[in-house]
Amino acid sequence: MFIVSDFLSEGFEKGLRIANQKHDVIAVNIVDPREMELPALGFIELMDAETGESIIVDTYDANVRKGFSLLSSDEIQKRKSMFRSINVDMIEVRTDKNYVDPLLKFFKMREKRK
Repeated sequence: MFIVSDFLSEGFEKGLRIANQKHDVIAVNIVDPREMELPALGFIELMDAETGESIIVDTYDANVRKGFSLLSSDEIQKRKSMFRSINVDMIEVRTDKNYVDPLLKFFKMREKRK
């Protein structure tokens, strides 16, 4: 079973764990690099799509941009770790690159494993 998502929300781990007990679950994690870095645009308002909470951020501040990038990278690593911990294979597909290469790499890896 392929589950295609950006996996940015929370609370899906238990469902994946249960599904993986009866099915071969493969997470296809869609990553948009534009969501991992803030461009230097000045003051912008960011809103959490799930909570509606918003904040004003000065994107000219290099520390703010670096912090955002580090936080984004950390979240990706946490997701990868979570998938490993529940024994769900993951394919990372980036929106700025060809999706065929990661899929081929995954299926070759799966073929070697069996």
